[in-house]
Amino acid sequence: MLPRRHRLHQTRDVQRVSRTGRPVAALDCIIRFAPNRLPLVRATVVAGLKVSKRSTVRNRTKRLIREVLRRHLPSIRPGVDLVITAKPSMVGKEYEDISAQIGAALHRAHLLCGFWVDIHTTHRQKSGISSPVRQNSAETSLGENSG
Repeated sequence: MLPRRHRLHQTRDVQRVSRTGRPVAALDCIIRFAPNRLPLVRATVVAGLKVSKRSTVRNRTKRLIREVLRRHLPSIRPGVDLVITAKPSMVGKEYEDISAQIGAALHRAHLLCGFWVDIHTTHRQKSGISSPVRQNSAETSLGENSG
């Protein structure tokens, strides 16, 4: 969860950023940003019914995006408000994919003041831990036939 002072929760602020903010598109989300005249970053995440009709799916998507923001707050240039709108294609994405997309979009918008390094992913790479790789069903059946 984002710290309270980094949350953009007043309706008029969210509408201001949504209407007048500059958009930056990522593959699975749209980030709108506007200056806020404060020495910190404030953000909110929007996942409407187009993302999913199931609230649990929408909430999980929003939680993942918020976690990405929470971990990378020091890397984002202060003095900006962000509204991140999830697209339906965001459903089911892993943390690493979401982090890479948001980091790339913020980099294109020149909103980064530090390095966008995902500590969780870097730790997994250094320790040799990898996520399980799915085999394609064609590869699996091919391996069985050739044996």
